[in-house]
Amino acid sequence: MADRTWQDRGLHSSLPPLRRTAFAIFLLLCVYGVLVLMGIPQHWTKLANEKHDAKHVEKHDDPATEATHQEEYGENPASSATPANPEEDDPVDEHAVKPSPPPDDAEQGETNEARYPHVIMVLPFALLLICVAFLPLIPAAEQWWHKNSNKFMVAFSLGIITLIYYGFFSQFTLEGHWPAHFETAADAGAVAKMTTIFGNAIIAEYLPFIVLLFSLYVIAGGIRIEGDFKATPFVNSMIFAIGAVLANFVGTTGAAMLLIRLLIDTNRNRKYKVHTIVFFIFTVCNNGGCLTPLGDPPLFLGYLKGVEFFWTLYISPYWLFANGSLILLYFLWDTFWFQPREAKAAQEVKKTGTNESSAQESGIKDDTGKKVTFRVTGLKVNLPLLLGVVLCVAFMSPTKQMPFGEFLFPGTDGYPWFFLREAIQLGLAALSLALSSRWIRSANAFSFFAILEVASLFFGIFICMQVPLQILSQEGGKVIRAIEKASPVPLTEEQALFWTTGVLSCWLDNAPTYVVFFEVGKSLQPKPDSAVFNVTIREALERQREELEAKRKDLEDRGKSLEANTKALETNREMFERFVEVKKMGDEPVWFKEPQLFVSYERKNYVTSEKLVPVTGGYICHFHLIAIALGTVFMGGMTYIANGPNFMVKAIAEQSKIKMPSFFGYMVYSCLILLPLYAFMTAFLMWM
Repeated sequence: MADRTWQDRGLHSSLPPLRRTAFAIFLLLCVYGVLVLMGIPQHWTKLANEKHDAKHVEKHDDPATEATHQEEYGENPASSATPANPEEDDPVDEHAVKPSPPPDDAEQGETNEARYPHVIMVLPFALLLICVAFLPLIPAAEQWWHKNSNKFMVAFSLGIITLIYYGFFSQFTLEGHWPAHFETAADAGAVAKMTTIFGNAIIAEYLPFIVLLFSLYVIAGGIRIEGDFKATPFVNSMIFAIGAVLANFVGTTGAAMLLIRLLIDTNRNRKYKVHTIVFFIFTVCNNGGCLTPLGDPPLFLGYLKGVEFFWTLYISPYWLFANGSLILLYFLWDTFWFQPREAKAAQEVKKTGTNESSAQESGIKDDTGKKVTFRVTGLKVNLPLLLGVVLCVAFMSPTKQMPFGEFLFPGTDGYPWFFLREAIQLGLAALSLALSSRWIRSANAFSFFAILEVASLFFGIFICMQVPLQILSQEGGKVIRAIEKASPVPLTEEQALFWTTGVLSCWLDNAPTYVVFFEVGKSLQPKPDSAVFNVTIREALERQREELEAKRKDLEDRGKSLEANTKALETNREMFERFVEVKKMGDEPVWFKEPQLFVSYERKNYVTSEKLVPVTGGYICHFHLIAIALGTVFMGGMTYIANGPNFMVKAIAEQSKIKMPSFFGYMVYSCLILLPLYAFMTAFLMWM
C-alpha cells in the first residue's frame, strides 16, 4: 500500500546501483577475511597493545626515566609516592595526537623548528577551506565544483603537497599512531615519513570516520519517517527536540540522517525553509549529542581515554540550556517573522487567482487542510542494523578491551581486531542495501552523492590538518595562556579552554581537537603532593590569598580596575568560612581552585573545592573537561566542515532543491545566533 502511494506521487527517481554496491562491499569483506586468516589484523592489535605495555613498564620501572618525567613537569621527586593514577597510560587510539611536555623557556626558541612543521604549511589546509567557501560562489566555477571528482582532485592535490613537505622538507621527528605508537626519525627516508603521516591521517583517522558516516547514511536511507504534518513552528521545534534526544543514542549523524528527510518533506511547500535547516544543524547535528559518549565523536574519544561513561550527564544542564534556547529562538523567529510573510504571500496567491501548480513551484502553497498522519517504514530491516552500528561504536574499539573479549578474540587479550569494527559496519550497510525496499529509498531520493561529497573533501582535510594539529599539540598550553592574558576581560582557564577549543573546532575536525586539548587539560593540573592535595582550611586560605594578591598586582601592572579584587581580598575569609565545606570524597583527590575574577561583572569570589576526574595517564579538572567537551561539541555547528553531519545535511537539502547558504553565509547565521548564546553561557551560567 505504501509503495503504491509513492508510485502515485511520481517518485520514480533513478536509484544508484544498490546491489552492485552491496556486492562490492562483500568483496571488500572477503579481502578482510583473508587478512584475518593470515593473522594480520590480530598482529596489528597485539603489536599496538604490546607497544603500550612495554612503554608503560619502562616508564614506571626505570627510576631515571621517572625522575626525568617529574623534572619536566615540575614535580618534586621526593613527594611522588602517590601515583598520578593507578590506571595505565593512554592506550594507542586511532585519533591520538599527544602533546609533548613543554620545554623550558630558555630552550623554547631553539627547539621550535625541530618539533613541529613551519606555520607556512598551514597554507594547504587554508586553501582547501577557501575552495570550499568561494568556488560555489563563482559562476564560472560553480558547475565544475559541483562534481565530486573535481572536489576530490583539489583535496587530493593539496593533501599531496602536505605529504611532500613531510617527506622531503621536515627536519623533526614524527610520531606515528598506527597500528602502534612509534617514531620516525628526522633523517629517515621520504617514503617512511610520508607513510607515517598517511597512516596517521587516512588509515587511523579517516577510514573509521568515513566508514561510520557511510554505514549510518546508508542504513538511515532505508528508513522513511513521514507524516502529512502542517509545517508550523511547533511541529519543526518538536522535530528538533526529538532529534536532540535521539542523537544521544544513535549519534548526531544517525539522528540527522533519520530526521532530515522528514523535516524537508514537512516543509516542502514553505517558501522560507533555509533557517529551519540551519537550526536543525545547530541542534540535531551538534548540540543534541552531548549526554552520552555515543552522541558525538569527541565524547566517545574521552570515554576511550578513561572518562566514565556517565560523566557526560554532568553536561545535561548546558545541553538543556543550549538546545532549549535554540528551539525557543527558532519558534519565536519562525512564528513572528516568517509565518506572517508566508501567510501574506498565500493570500496574495488566492487574490490573484494563481493556479495550484505555480503556487507550489513558488513555495507558497497553503497546506492547512492536510491531515496529520504518521508512519515509519523500513524499521524491521534497518532498525536492528542501525543498533548494530551503534553497538560497534560502543564496544568494538581496538584500543579498549571488550566484555568477554578474551573468549571472542583469543591472542589479543580481549581487544577487538583492527578494522573489525569497520568491517561489521560495512557488512550491516551492505545488508541494508540488499534487503531494504527500493521504493523507500526512492521516496527518500536516496543517492550516494552526499556521502561521496563528504568523502572527497575530508580525504584532503584529514591530511592537511595534520600540520595545525601538530602545532597545537606542542603549543596548545601556550595558546591558552596567551588568550587569558590578551583578553580585555580576565578569563578563567575554563573559559579560555572553551573558546580556544571551540574556535579551533570550527575549522578542524572536532575529534582530534578534543584529543589535543584533553592532553593540554591534563597538563594544567597540579601534581598530587601534600602541598596541593588534602590541604587544611588554613593552608587553602593562605594559598588563595597569595594567588589573589598576585592577580591583583598583575591587573595593577596592566592598568585594570582593582575594585573587584580589592573587595575579594577584604572579604576572602568571610566568604570562605561561609560558602566552603572542605571534605574528602572517598579516595579521590580534592584540590582548591582560584576564584573566578571578573573586573566588569558583579560576581561572588570564594574558594571552591573541586573533584578531579581520573583518566588514563593522570587527572583532569572536572570543569576543564566540561569546557573542552562543550567547546568541541557546541562549536561544531559554527561551520559546515566542523562536523561531518553538517555537510551531509547541507548536501541532502541541496539535493531537495533547497538553496542553502554559502560557507560564509552559513557563518553569518552561526555567528549571530550561536556566539551570543555561548558568550552568555560562559559568562553567567558555567562553572558557578
